[in-house]
Amino acid sequence: MRDVRPLQDLSYPDASPHAAPEQPEPSLAAMRVLLLGFTAPTERSLTAVIEGRLPLLTRAELDEVQPASLTPERYDLIVLEDRAAEGSHAESLWTWLAKQGLPFLVLSGNPDDRRAARALRAGACGFLGLPTSWKDLQEVLQRVVRGEGSGANLTLRPVGEPAIWEDPGMVALGEQARRVALTGSTVLLRGEHGVGKSRLARQIHAESNRGARPWIEVDADSDSDEALDLTFFGTSPSMAGFAERAVPGALEQARGGTLYIREIARLPLALQVRLLRALERGELRRSGSGLSTPLDVRVMASSSEDLAEAVAEGRLREDLYYELSTVELLVPPLRQRPADIEALAKHVLREQNQRYGTRTRWAPAALEHLKGLPWDGNLRELRRFVQRCFVWSDGPGELSLAMVQKQCERLGLVAGGAQLPVAAAEDRVMVAVGESIPSAERKLIEATLERFQGDKRQAAKTLGISLKTLYTRLQRYKADGTN
Repeated sequence: MRDVRPLQDLSYPDASPHAAPEQPEPSLAAMRVLLLGFTAPTERSLTAVIEGRLPLLTRAELDEVQPASLTPERYDLIVLEDRAAEGSHAESLWTWLAKQGLPFLVLSGNPDDRRAARALRAGACGFLGLPTSWKDLQEVLQRVVRGEGSGANLTLRPVGEPAIWEDPGMVALGEQARRVALTGSTVLLRGEHGVGKSRLARQIHAESNRGARPWIEVDADSDSDEALDLTFFGTSPSMAGFAERAVPGALEQARGGTLYIREIARLPLALQVRLLRALERGELRRSGSGLSTPLDVRVMASSSEDLAEAVAEGRLREDLYYELSTVELLVPPLRQRPADIEALAKHVLREQNQRYGTRTRWAPAALEHLKGLPWDGNLRELRRFVQRCFVWSDGPGELSLAMVQKQCERLGLVAGGAQLPVAAAEDRVMVAVGESIPSAERKLIEATLERFQGDKRQAAKTLGISLKTLYTRLQRYKADGTN
């Protein structure tokens, strides 16, 4: 590890050219902070912010550190750069640090709400975008000094936001979820993308006797087959490259709590076999290890696909389907829940008002118009639409019917019908003269998937191909190593 020495000529924007270097705050001067695994550009940017303010700052590369050296007795805070491309490997490190009782802060050059939520659920005491400021860093550091930055404690906080359900069908479904929560049954949630399956699963977890225990989420198609295997089952010490400790997988991280698997039908078949075996036997075996440990976890899964079709096509094992579907709940699309459309639209507008200090309200006719729109993107599409209306409203008073209709025209939304194509630059695919047909086909498939926010069923329907054909193409792109 390398000590970071204060730069004697370093000055800050509020200092004159001849001012003495800023002295560290007494409460922070004794903090032992480790910058772990930063890329060179990020490290330079961060050093410019904190140099001289944290005298006991040290740096280290990930492969230089032995887990035995990462202890609360040696460090007060670990600062990590978010490595979203590494997926579950980065998240396993977060969870491991939290289990050691080590507060850690995650910094990201491409922050987004989902990554921030995952970091905080794993036990981070903060998630900041880069470049960051000393003021933001200082707030986190002061929380740690006050003893409020323990990652192990943060994992016990409630997950998610309260469900916004006013539609009678969803209220009834919520009551079913409460009954299911009192049991230890596996649960399978089905429904289109963005209908609220994850939110319903979090409600079941929160109201169960596991509610104060870990909640771990895994996307079944987020990584390569090998990476997903490590995501679920972790690594033995030899595989992890550590001398004494291994990295736990999702099944182990969720011990005593709940593991939620998104898009279960997209899980590789070999991994489906391992998962089924673990659930049936009630025991966990890490990758690269011959030792088994008792498995104490509730598993919930979701899918936006027709699972009968997935079983028939051989993409989902029938025995795993039966294992996971002890309780099966179907979440209807938003277009069938008009009361929820109104409730969510009001909720999102209230969020915008609180954020910007405004008092904008809905015109009753505008709210009625929203109820007749298709909302193929469900909750996510409606949320973005309300935010768009707020931005383009004529003033802070009211979101009028005329303004809402104008936004619908721009987006191709038609009441009572499907979404029309929009002649915008981002909805076009550029193909060069002489480009190969497979290359052009791939561009079209990827652009269509992006247009429908990853909804493969809708993309296949729009492209005029079967869902199986679409999956075959995507698997081919993945195998080429260029997707």
